[in-house]
Amino acid sequence: MLVEDALAQLEPELRSLLWLREVEGYSYAELAEILGTPIGTVKSRLFAARERLRKVWKGNATQF
Repeated sequence: MLVEDALAQLEPELRSLLWLREVEGYSYAELAEILGTPIGTVKSRLFAARERLRKVWKGNATQF
């Protein structure tokens, strides 16, 4: 499984947030401003996105 395939299995909101943080390099503060949400909310959503990505990845690890 490619990372792209794993990301595609996330909800669009979580996928976008994860992409902006990890690929585009936005800070938590920048993301909070863009989304109009508190930094704590951004952090908790990113945590959830990473956990879901980890589960998707592990669920498909047997394919290798």
